[in-house]
Amino acid sequence: MPQVPPGIGMTTIAWDGHMVAADSMATTGDYKNPRDVVKLKLEAGILFALCNTSCMFEPLVRWYLASAEPGMMPRAPDADFSFVVFKPGETLYFVQDCPYPSYPGSPNAWGSGGAFAIGAMLNGASAVEAVRIACKANPSGTAPPIYGYKLSFDGWLKIPSRQCA
Repeated sequence: MPQVPPGIGMTTIAWDGHMVAADSMATTGDYKNPRDVVKLKLEAGILFALCNTSCMFEPLVRWYLASAEPGMMPRAPDADFSFVVFKPGETLYFVQDCPYPSYPGSPNAWGSGGAFAIGAMLNGASAVEAVRIACKANPSGTAPPIYGYKLSFDGWLKIPSRQCA
């Protein structure tokens, strides 16, 4: 596996107020994993996103859909994650050490390529374009394929992969 420079994380998730996009790079320790990781999940009409510690995705989604009771938030030793919940009209942001959400605005981005993505969106890029730019600016922490969802009157619609390439 190719080595990732020490201290470099993975993931770029971008939110432009209409669209959410994410890369699919995975790392294991300091190495790039050859498999892609799903960082966006649509369930029960709610779009979920996760940075880091991919094994926490399913437990966090189940927790949120069941009750989102702060005292019941799943935790794992040394787990470091950012969990974002996108609902029409509301975005909630959770981190591993606080079960109470903050309410980020847009544009916003999370992960190692987040600063690149925010800069791109502030200059007119869509969320998908912003993640594409982050892939170029931060290749050791963000990589294609890129996946995305767009908010419509009918809820979240998956963006065709050819539009994310």
